Amino acid sequence: MSGNDEYRLEPRHLGIGGYAEVFAATHKHSGARVALKRLKRSVSPQEHAEALSRMRREIETLEKVSHPHVMPLIAFAPDYTWYTMPIAAQVLSKLQRPILTDVLLTIVRACAAGLAIAHARGHIHRDVTPANIMEIETAGYLRWVIADFGSSDLSLRGGKPLGSGHAVANPRPYQGF
Repeated sequence: MSGNDEYRLEPRHLGIGGYAEVFAATHKHSGARVALKRLKRSVSPQEHAEALSRMRREIETLEKVSHPHVMPLIAFAPDYTWYTMPIAAQVLSKLQRPILTDVLLTIVRACAAGLAIAHARGHIHRDVTPANIMEIETAGYLRWVIADFGSSDLSLRGGKPLGSGHAVANPRPYQGF
């Protein structure tokens, strides 16, 4: 089943990444407006298996790491080619600077809470950037969430990192603050 069977996509992207693209979409039956993330149509046949693996990992992570400060999963395709989530009201990377200290502390606490539950369940995000920190509205309540678990890793077992013991960090540091 294609995302287009259930959802009407808006023509322009909300975002595009290495393996996926995100569109605003409307559920055809309920009229609910969502963000739909799907595999990019331009993924080469050689890259398709890796892209599908990342999408599946992201969907499975979101299913297991349900928390008020982790992007909620609304629906997904049984073949893992797309999923839906709430549309972001704001994205940290686009927030007007300077950010007030109280606002920044709220965002940091929310992300820390979301990442703590992910880590407690064995998932390391590996791509925490301002573009992956979003404010969403649910039932009139705004909250900050961590999104985009496509690069996540299951390297934590029993609360202890496996491997060399070095910190896991994004190799492309963000220069925006």
